[in-house]
Amino acid sequence: MDAAREKAAIMEFIDGLPEDEREALEQGFPKYLAKTVPAIIAKRFTGGKTWSVDPVIRAK
Repeated sequence: MDAAREKAAIMEFIDGLPEDEREALEQGFPKYLAKTVPAIIAKRFTGGKTWSVDPVIRAK
């Protein structure tokens, strides 16, 4: 899958979640990232449309 289609699939999945689940995911994901990727990459995630900013974040 190319990067553009991968990003679109990620956003379609996240946008399709019920609002409370999406918000819980966005709130918990930075804590998960802090444990699994370098801080400079984790900093790039701010919720919303930033799920696919970095390939390392996309892979998580």
